[in-house]
Amino acid sequence: MTAPVRIPAPPKDLGSEGRTLWRTVLAKWETDERELLVIADACRQADRAAEAREVIASEGVVVPGATGGVKPNPAVQIEATAMAMVGRLLASVGIKTERERDSAGRYAPLRAV
Repeated sequence: MTAPVRIPAPPKDLGSEGRTLWRTVLAKWETDERELLVIADACRQADRAAEAREVIASEGVVVPGATGGVKPNPAVQIEATAMAMVGRLLASVGIKTERERDSAGRYAPLRAV
């Protein structure tokens, strides 16, 4: 019988999305100290993406512009950039990720594979 994997406590500044990613990744991969730092940064980016998704859900993908028209909600770009960084950071330590779509066709948070 193998011993259960001991997952280090997540950094205290992580939010819900970051803590979930931390547990998911570290339950599957053994890491060294340097890799833990990179994974922590990826988790912070996952939190940033989750915050942006909340703003988008509240305000929509377009917002009023200064001249009375509409413009893209800046949170859309923030979410896209943060999710791309999650993938890049995890890939830099050899961890592959995938995204699934939820029942409404929206992308669900990243999960390690």
